[in-house]
Amino acid sequence: MWLSSDEMRYLFGLSGNLSQRRANSSLNLSFVNLLPVARAHSCLLRPRCTLHHSARSGPLGEMAPGLVAAGGGSFTVEVKYGKEKLEVSVESRTVTVAWLMETLEEKTGVLRKHQKLICKGKVLEAKRAIAEQAGLKAATEGSASTSARKVTVMLMSSAGGGGAGAQSQQTAGQVALLASRAAKAAALAASHSATDDATDVKQRSGAGAGAAAAAARRSAWVKTGIVGLRGSGIDAIPEEVWALGEGVRVADFYGNHITAVPIAVASLVAVTRIRLAHNRLTIPTVAWEALFTLPHLTLLDLDDNALIGPLPACVGRAAKLEALSLDGNELTELPPEIGGTSAGFIIRVEDLGFRV
Repeated sequence: MWLSSDEMRYLFGLSGNLSQRRANSSLNLSFVNLLPVARAHSCLLRPRCTLHHSARSGPLGEMAPGLVAAGGGSFTVEVKYGKEKLEVSVESRTVTVAWLMETLEEKTGVLRKHQKLICKGKVLEAKRAIAEQAGLKAATEGSASTSARKVTVMLMSSAGGGGAGAQSQQTAGQVALLASRAAKAAALAASHSATDDATDVKQRSGAGAGAAAAAARRSAWVKTGIVGLRGSGIDAIPEEVWALGEGVRVADFYGNHITAVPIAVASLVAVTRIRLAHNRLTIPTVAWEALFTLPHLTLLDLDDNALIGPLPACVGRAAKLEALSLDGNELTELPPEIGGTSAGFIIRVEDLGFRV
């Protein structure tokens, strides 16, 4: 059993007085019988101190083995919790974070297991002393007062840590986040109430998804230099293709419903291969002059279109054309320019049964 010095002095003083009275009374008082009395009176006499241990004291307040009586070096812990600031007086440098957490549980209602205490950017360990982890130097003669010896700690609580009947505290950031979510929810509700037609909502969602897909497709074209629109079901070449200009090396429009090649094709000054087979092109709807003056064009595939009649004379002006495929069309004649010295490419027209 452990007693403080004040309790011991009071107890022995009381014992002496009672021993003197023993001769004149029939009371049988022992040292142990005086202990509760000593406890009751000595608490009024002894100076304030902090007793710290991981276990709580017994019903009489006696200290269990291993308790440490706090000496000097008292300081103040300022705890920031949301918008609140709490000050906790600590009487000893040996007091651990576990004691502080129990104190904060009583003051804030946040359960200890849901607490996280942070000081100087580091999470404090429950079993270690507050002063040690906060880097607080020991007090010396002439040092600053207790009020000046202050440690600032931030208390953060996890979800469900408010304790029974305690209201959860919110930080300024949490309040702002909740307000932002509420505003978004209100805007969404207003949007739904204004357009409650499910079909319209689906169409708008599809349009958004289509725009995202188009942006991704364009990014791929720019990165690779290959415009791939094979079997896309389009009836015209998209304007965004011409906007890429010299960034296009290969253009593949095979298997669509394209009816025309506009003069804008002249913008593809670096293109080497163009595939337009299995479309709906006719001789009047193709900008032949622009197409055959492309400086780097080596292959042009026009198989299985609706080309009827004579092939234009400008075909012979292709500077680097190596292969022109015209299978599956109804051409009636080839221009004489193809036989000139400038035209050294191969024309495949199997339906007409000749090769130039």
